[in-house]
Order: sequence, then structure tokens, then C-alpha cells
Amino acid sequence: MSKEMQASSPTGQTIYAVISDQRGRVWNTSSVAFETGLLANWANYGVSCAEVSTIGFYQGDFPTGITAPGTYTIRFYKKVGGSNA
Repeated sequence: MSKEMQASSPTGQTIYAVISDQRGRVWNTSSVAFETGLLANWANYGVSCAEVSTIGFYQGDFPTGITAPGTYTIRFYKKVGGSNA
């Protein structure tokens, strides 16, 4: 599957998702594992979401490295500047 993560925001934004598990650990896209969140690693937590056309609807792929069944929290953020903030 793809495009499992979806969000609405004004058009023209750069949106990314941060995924956490039931234990509150955050998915690190670089190490491809959950970890205790660290401010120093924040840039590695974002999963990109692309805008569909220009309607303010954004979609992103849930990481294929997350294979364990469970409940996950997905928070969406707007990127400001060149990196996740």
C-alpha cells in the first residue's frame, strides 16, 4: 500500500509526519527503528508528505520498516526553512 498517511493544510506547504509507537518512541527514518525522542535527531524523524495537486491535501507513505501490528500516533508538521523544526 501507499499514501496511508493523509492530512489537510493550506496549499503550498511542506508537510512531514512524525510517527510514534505505543511506548512513545519515535520512528527514526535514518536508523529505521523506534527510539526515545532526542532533539538532536529531530531532522531524522520526518516522513515527507506530498501535496495532491494544489488542493491542500497531503499524502505520505507509512514506512515499510514498521512491521509490528499495533497502534501508532502520527503527527503532522509544517516544515519551516530547510529542515524539520
